[in-house]
Amino acid sequence: MMPSSTMKRAIVLSLLTGLPVEGQFPVSTSITSANEIFDGFVSFSIEFSSFPDFAGNNSHPNTFSDNLLENIRHLTGTKPYIRVGGNTQDYALYNASLPYALNGTFNPKRSLDYPTTIYIGPSYFESYNTWKDVKFSHGFNLGLGANTSEGWQTLLDTVPLACKALGGGKFYLWGYGNEPDLFSTAAQGPVRPPSWNESTYVWQWQNGTRTIHELVQQHCPDLAYESRYGFMAPSHGGVGNRLKAHISWASGLNNDSNVKLYSTHK
Repeated sequence: MMPSSTMKRAIVLSLLTGLPVEGQFPVSTSITSANEIFDGFVSFSIEFSSFPDFAGNNSHPNTFSDNLLENIRHLTGTKPYIRVGGNTQDYALYNASLPYALNGTFNPKRSLDYPTTIYIGPSYFESYNTWKDVKFSHGFNLGLGANTSEGWQTLLDTVPLACKALGGGKFYLWGYGNEPDLFSTAAQGPVRPPSWNESTYVWQWQNGTRTIHELVQQHCPDLAYESRYGFMAPSHGGVGNRLKAHISWASGLNNDSNVKLYSTHK
């Protein structure tokens, strides 16, 4: 007769409870001997259109936000890394004559959460000056940048401004496009046709990122070294959307070896 599973569990438990425990094994450590928390372990992503509100500018820095980041530094050893991007990075166009950081227009039929018609001016990039010892990633516009003339001009105009703003140790990584897997199905309004696929995405990605690299080399050569330069990608919105990350990789997303951080959203 084979013993039942209940009998087996009873036998194991009886054996375990019968094992003697001898000796004491004290384990002690101290804060000074423990390993430090990884840099940027606590980090934040700030919607592109909200960044000037969170950070302020040269004349009116948001010291409240900076104090919160400083408190985290006291606990973890470093200030959080900040990703400036999100959906609104793919709506942002550049207006060199705009006298303030950002002009955003809300369309309730598209989104109640953030503006979907956005222009940024030169002073937008002052917000990168207000938080000392913070590393940033700046998101460029792929949604409009890769398929409209105004969007492409925005890329050409803002790469020099962004890289100069992120000098002096503030640069972490670049972003180019937010959740491109949703470009053809976005509830806020599609920016790509139903035929949108991984190969087209990768072609647009390579065209844009190579241009970004050329502009950084020209205007901010200190940020163009391979050891410092790179992107987070593909920043997909999920695993069940139109574009699949593994197909994008297979299609050549990282042919230039410039993706330093795999990014996905959940």
